[in-house]
Amino acid sequence: MPSSVLDRGVGRGRPGATAAPASRSPDDRDWRRAAGEPAPGSRRPTPVPAAAGSLRARRAAGSRRSGRSYRQVLGQASGRGHRRPAWRGTPPIDRGGPISRATIGGIPQRARRTSVVADSAEIGVFGGSGFYSLLDDVREIKVDTPYGPPSDSFFLADVSGRGVAFLPRHGRRHTIPPHKINYRANVWAMRSLGVKAVISPCAAGSLQRHVKPGDFVLCDQFVDRTTGRADTFFDGPIVTHVSSADIYDPVLRSIAADVIREHGISFHERGTIVIINGPRFSTKSESKWFSDAGWEVISMTQYPEAYLCRELGMAVVNIALITDFDAGVLEGTEAVDAQSVTEVFAQNAARIQQVVLDMIGRFPADLDGLGARSILDFSRGDGHVISPEDVRLFETGL
Repeated sequence: MPSSVLDRGVGRGRPGATAAPASRSPDDRDWRRAAGEPAPGSRRPTPVPAAAGSLRARRAAGSRRSGRSYRQVLGQASGRGHRRPAWRGTPPIDRGGPISRATIGGIPQRARRTSVVADSAEIGVFGGSGFYSLLDDVREIKVDTPYGPPSDSFFLADVSGRGVAFLPRHGRRHTIPPHKINYRANVWAMRSLGVKAVISPCAAGSLQRHVKPGDFVLCDQFVDRTTGRADTFFDGPIVTHVSSADIYDPVLRSIAADVIREHGISFHERGTIVIINGPRFSTKSESKWFSDAGWEVISMTQYPEAYLCRELGMAVVNIALITDFDAGVLEGTEAVDAQSVTEVFAQNAARIQQVVLDMIGRFPADLDGLGARSILDFSRGDGHVISPEDVRLFETGL
């Protein structure tokens, strides 16, 4: 059973997990430092010649760095107590080298070898070993992010001539419950590898009688009922407002429908998925409320995962595998429990794995043409119009 697909609260939480400390919101001083501008009343530092003033060149020249990258300003909300180095292009890839005694700012650093070219992908899948165990030449890599570590290593493979990155969202041993997943780190790492389109399957419960266990649902809308999850990359000073009107890509949903139909699987071409916080399941009253509203599916991981993909310009498609009727949908039936969810999912895991792999071979060659990137409209938090250079600095941080 692929551990990262099952997301209805089954699995062990991480012992001792604590909430990250609150961090200060970036203000105009942060913006000035990020842009390399002097603070009001301070003396402008002597310009550093050569290399068009790039941050990397300044550091190599021994100059004192006076500012921070946009990625570091955006990354403040990770609350990790230290800042990770700014990257240009592909971030460092950790191949699991030994821990060194060297420290940066008092934080032990892992000795790492890096790869810039080979370790990349254009399609991402939030799925565990069941999706890539039968593939050849699978490479395991670790990716660092300004939001902390992703749920696990990434597994890169070639599928139908396309580079694909697989990530188990709950960790390969299902040790991270839905409300503790570092969604921003997972999505940022996907995009930093070059991913432009994401397949996001999940286990889900049914809220309607006609949506039966074993069915697939291609969700086209979501309703967010989560609390306390970090759900944006734009905490300032760069601000954007991304439309969620049609969060799931229609082209990718059409491809998924064609593949599922060819496999002879009962499915629903559209549906609204309600995302609850977990790890508990719904009460009967909550379930009836969702059902009476006309929503079809309930799960725990699609928000903010799908929305964060859109914030970084990645198209996303969801396939919900129905494992049970939620509590309160059918009178006289037992309430959902972890064991029944696990059993039904195990019976259908091979089907969703094959559907996902078959979909990849039909994705359009031009993933930029899906239009997810064009929805972004950047603006500065202080009311000024953001420049193309500002956007370039943000994007090269990926």
